Amino acid sequence: MQPSSELDFALTQLGFGTPVQANAQTGGMVSRVNRLTNQLGQTLIVKELEQGPAHLYALEVIGLQRMQGVPGWRIPQVRYVSSRYLLLEDLGPQGEWNKLPAPHGHAFWEVLGRGLAHLHGRLSNRFGWEGPSYWGLLPVDNSWDADGHRFYAKRFRAMASLPNVLIRVPGSDLDRVHRVADRIMDLFPRQPPSLLHGDLWAGNRGLAPDGAPAIFDPFIHYGWPEWDLHGAVLFGGFSDRWIDAYRECHAMEAGWRTRAELLGVMHLLAMVELADATWAIPWASRILTQAVG
Repeated sequence: MQPSSELDFALTQLGFGTPVQANAQTGGMVSRVNRLTNQLGQTLIVKELEQGPAHLYALEVIGLQRMQGVPGWRIPQVRYVSSRYLLLEDLGPQGEWNKLPAPHGHAFWEVLGRGLAHLHGRLSNRFGWEGPSYWGLLPVDNSWDADGHRFYAKRFRAMASLPNVLIRVPGSDLDRVHRVADRIMDLFPRQPPSLLHGDLWAGNRGLAPDGAPAIFDPFIHYGWPEWDLHGAVLFGGFSDRWIDAYRECHAMEAGWRTRAELLGVMHLLAMVELADATWAIPWASRILTQAVG
């Protein structure tokens, strides 16, 4: 990559100097990501926002800061943030998301699961967040609401009303989404408003050099704990040991896996909206049909 004057200035202020190497990293759907190496062999991760809200990285920083202090988790330290760049501590090379970063019995999974239970133990008296929220580049209404069922019913309806979703998803499935919203109190038990990572799938968990779980890219807000389980249920990339460790610290009602999958319908609809992911439509249809017929 060719550093801009702003990035050059930031690296100089940090004492990093001019990079001698830049290696592209997987950056998801929002950022261009590179690992920068200087003449001393020191590294930093730079995320570059090519398009999107000017405050997107500032919101990401808030999320990273709010996750600090989870026992055993490594959250990258923020080195610099602006509307275009986010410089982060480098927590080491990460493998492919669909390959386990540690063997099934490794302590990594216990630390990951117990850490998530600790995060979910940080409670609020309301669902939502204290400012604007983005899930990737998708703006999400996280207005405060004291009622979790109403909060998630509104979110289901909002996801079914996105422009590209309305075009791509069959009307019968959109009707099913609204029926889920109508029946939300029957389908989901009451759950506390817990602090959530918000986008905890395998692409946002990794392995730090010391063997600890490295956690990235939060969609931070207060919501149902089962929301944070849907990414693992849908897409895999987690050992069963992590959920066993989580359950040892955080009580779960029977049927949680089915409910997490149903919450994951919103993730699939978001993929349709943001990436025109037509592969997600039959997947969402199957889950919805099982839930409401």
